[in-house]
Amino acid sequence: MYNETFHTAGSPSLAQEVVARLRAGGFDAETTVRGIDHGVWVPFKVAFPHDDKSYWDLDCPLLQVSLPGSDDFDESYALGKALAPLRDQGGLIIVSGMSVHNLRDHMMGGFTGYTKPFNTKLTEALQADDRLAGLQELQNRDNVQLLRHAHPTLEHFLPVVVGAGSAQSDPVKELYSSASGALGWNIYRFGETPKSTL
Repeated sequence: MYNETFHTAGSPSLAQEVVARLRAGGFDAETTVRGIDHGVWVPFKVAFPHDDKSYWDLDCPLLQVSLPGSDDFDESYALGKALAPLRDQGGLIIVSGMSVHNLRDHMMGGFTGYTKPFNTKLTEALQADDRLAGLQELQNRDNVQLLRHAHPTLEHFLPVVVGAGSAQSDPVKELYSSASGALGWNIYRFGETPKSTL
């Protein structure tokens, strides 16, 4: 994995705008120089395969934004909300994680009867009239055990909370759902399908 590469163009001016928006949203934000996290390059490498490394794998600006340092759904939702105006400027906010991510159960062949039910509950939460409340329902007494089976730690789940915050009231559509053992992949689109320019 350390030999994998994905080449992208940056944008210092866009990075500063992102920092400014995050600070205005109450976040202590700053830029840093580091490699792209696997949560970015893995799906982008699939989406934009490229064999000729003399060119960018992706030639438009790509910026990675770190999650807040807590498991607080309100904070992740607020992060997305702070970034939402970038969508109105033609930017895409792409969040990447997994709908179910329990590697221990997956590797050990443990009980995995929670994967499809959690995928279903996640879709219901995102399609609720109040998305944040729907997502927070996953933490209540009736659902928290299912959430913790699906995500023993929340770093693969919180990106979808950020996405919900950035989408605000835009409609959401489940484009794909799959489950294998203790791993689940749900793909959603927030907003309308862009009109074709052909």
